[in-house]
Amino acid sequence: MNLIAHRGLTNEYIKENTLEAYKNAIKNGYNGIEIDIRKTKDNQLVCIHDKFINRTSNGKGNINNLTYKETLKYNFGTKKKKSKIPLLLD
Repeated sequence: MNLIAHRGLTNEYIKENTLEAYKNAIKNGYNGIEIDIRKTKDNQLVCIHDKFINRTSNGKGNINNLTYKETLKYNFGTKKKKSKIPLLLD
């Protein structure tokens, strides 16, 4: 059976669409990971499902109106495990 992790494999310490979630899926035997890609204001490709960062970070705003550098101010992880928004090509 092929297991595909939807936005990575999450738990109480790991949020969706973070490098930690992707690594957790691989570590736990998943064969693939479904991710969503959006473009920032400075044309960087980032892994995020929502158009706005409000739900997945401690920031607010439309990802298309933020530069990648601006997104680095926000935590896309949990309180215990901080994380930045992943670039598609890092």
